[in-house]
Amino acid sequence: MIPHEYIEELTRRTDIVELVGNYVQLKRKGRLYGGLCPFHSEKTPSFYVYPDTQSFYCFGCGAGGDAVSFTKRINSIDYIEAVKLLAQRAGMPEPTEDDKTGRLRSRILTMNKDAARFFHACLNSTVEEARQARAYWRRRGLDDKTINCFGLGYAPDDGQALYQYLRDKGYNQQELDASGLFKRSQSGRIYCLFWRRVMTPIFDLRGNIIAFGGRVLDDSKPKYVNSPETLVYHKSDTVFALQIAKRSASRRYVLCEGYMDVISMHQAGIDTAVGSMSGGNMQKVVVAREFSGNPVLILADQPTRGIDVGATEFIRKKLVELSRSGIAVLLISADLAEVMELSDSLIVMHGGKIAAYFEDTSTLTDDVMGEYMLGLKTQSEEEIRRVCHD
Repeated sequence: MIPHEYIEELTRRTDIVELVGNYVQLKRKGRLYGGLCPFHSEKTPSFYVYPDTQSFYCFGCGAGGDAVSFTKRINSIDYIEAVKLLAQRAGMPEPTEDDKTGRLRSRILTMNKDAARFFHACLNSTVEEARQARAYWRRRGLDDKTINCFGLGYAPDDGQALYQYLRDKGYNQQELDASGLFKRSQSGRIYCLFWRRVMTPIFDLRGNIIAFGGRVLDDSKPKYVNSPETLVYHKSDTVFALQIAKRSASRRYVLCEGYMDVISMHQAGIDTAVGSMSGGNMQKVVVAREFSGNPVLILADQPTRGIDVGATEFIRKKLVELSRSGIAVLLISADLAEVMELSDSLIVMHGGKIAAYFEDTSTLTDDVMGEYMLGLKTQSEEEIRRVCHD
């Protein structure tokens, strides 16, 4: 828990109009400020900022709260990280968490920094495997400035070297187990998750190292190994290199598929390149891009296939908002629950032909839909034609 007094002081030091203005083009309307909501698609402003109460509210989607709530939502981070990000912005010392989980979170962040220093030192050592790692980065076209900027490193072949290094630094076994850096063999032997791999640290918005990505020097499998989710790392909420890209004056980010694409583009001078850590994040960015162009028709073909629950909920909510705003949405999906939940009317396809058309989905059941989807039942051409043209 963060002390209440700290939150009060943080709120006092934060100008919510200035904060929101970094993301929304605000216009003064008497004592208020209004603009287009950053949390849903709209053409007419329904989003307002209230300087007197240091709060915001959207009459379109219901989003509202204080500066912490806004920071949390706009950056897709948790409450603690939102407070710390605002504190950094306000020039306040980082808050201390007085609960056990908060202290463990802080220890993991410190450990990750020490681990990154270890990997970077290994990359610059004089042993043969380090020379091969440096040669790998060179083959990928990276210079020393870029390697240092992104804190790139190398995990040595000795799977216990990092473990012993961190033990010597004073980290206890509970902290080491919670870090996501280590695994146990069937015999109980502890070894590093990463070994004989070039290493890429992953940062949060405040510049803390929250995870790592490792790649083999050749084409052996598995080619990539990434940190598991921990107290400080949540894959679906993380955007690689965003802590660098956000410094740019441009608000248009270049979304790349992998770490190396991002790093190479930064070296080439494209300082707004970022990378998604999950398919869900990539999908959300694509959806947000399509929504931002004032579309007349949205064709959504399997928009939630293979992504996490959070991203699925985000995309489904956006599709409903678009439909309610008068935009035509054509949803193509093999997910029965999805089409039943989102659709106002339904066309069922089987064998490349229309098997059924339902203008009203309110009384449809899964069983009825399933029969048409499997080809067990088919409406007559007259029924389909009559409903489609009524």
